[in-house]
Amino acid sequence: ALPLVAVFLCARRFAPRERRALAWSLVGVGAAQAALGVAQRLFLLRRMAAAAAAAGAPADVVARLADQRPFGTETLPAALGGLLVLALAACGLLWRGASRKWLVAAAAVLLASALALTGSFGALLGGAAGLLALLAFSTLRRRRAAWIVALVAVAALFAGVLAARPMHDLGLSNPRNPLRLRAGNWRGAVVAARERPVTGLGLGGFGAVYPNVARPGDLPTVYAHNAWLQLAVEGGLPAAAALAAGAWWAWRRRRALADQERRFAAAAVVAFVAHNLFDFTLFLPGVSWAAAALAGIAFGDDGPTVEPRETASSSSPDDAWNAKARRVVRVAAVGGLAALIAAGGAWYALEARARRALDRADAAF
Repeated sequence: ALPLVAVFLCARRFAPRERRALAWSLVGVGAAQAALGVAQRLFLLRRMAAAAAAAGAPADVVARLADQRPFGTETLPAALGGLLVLALAACGLLWRGASRKWLVAAAAVLLASALALTGSFGALLGGAAGLLALLAFSTLRRRRAAWIVALVAVAALFAGVLAARPMHDLGLSNPRNPLRLRAGNWRGAVVAARERPVTGLGLGGFGAVYPNVARPGDLPTVYAHNAWLQLAVEGGLPAAAALAAGAWWAWRRRRALADQERRFAAAAVVAFVAHNLFDFTLFLPGVSWAAAALAGIAFGDDGPTVEPRETASSSSPDDAWNAKARRVVRVAAVGGLAALIAAGGAWYALEARARRALDRADAAF
């Protein structure tokens, strides 16, 4: 939690130039992940599945690879989908002031294509919620046309997900239906919360208690597939009160969304919140830190939307030196924040790969 708060508070102080630098960093990372995801779908995952089967990997690992749902360097397709939605919002943030709009448009097409290939309905629902929030935040003259374009875009993404996802997984009678499995996790979280409804189970407590309350056929997991429910279960009433206070504070700050950059950043936050009703990207640093940075941009301190220029007649040498020092600090903050986001994703991916290697070793013995 502390790194997320630090990222949020740091991003709140960013000037417009630093906001755009952060958005470009997020678009670059997202585009790289999207390109890897497309390559995984086209040919890499088939080879990985064949190699895993030949090496005697666990059946569930081989089955996930055989589904050909790309995940980039993340651990799950849903995590990649969540990151791509945030990167799409960053494309919108950059659009108006971009000198090379073709580059932003090309990145957006690549990001949307990879998002559809992930087959993640949670990420897609989050993106749809963010898009609807963007329309609600905006004061567009042609609102009817904007709604039509938004609905067409969402419908196209849903069609892409349906084309990328095996249809037999989506039948309601299928015991492996994603929604049915999540419903079992949510029921287990509510049952587990009864043990300590006030103080909570403690961090990681859901994963420890869930096996005792899970029913046959429920998905074995340490995550409730609803990050906000899991926070309330593990943190008890204090965590629930903190979440409610944060939501109320953000609602009160909605009138500060006066420019396009803040509106797109706020739409990304709405998408992240909605996605975590069905998944747990809040606990994945490669996604949550990017969302915290965008939240800082959306609900940042009020100030001028254009940085004042220094003039020789109105500033002293000391003022000029202080301005340069502040600029260096801001650039370092943006670079450090981008590095933290990349390091968080890399760390989580390496940890997951190490766990899979250990699982394969245990299966071999």
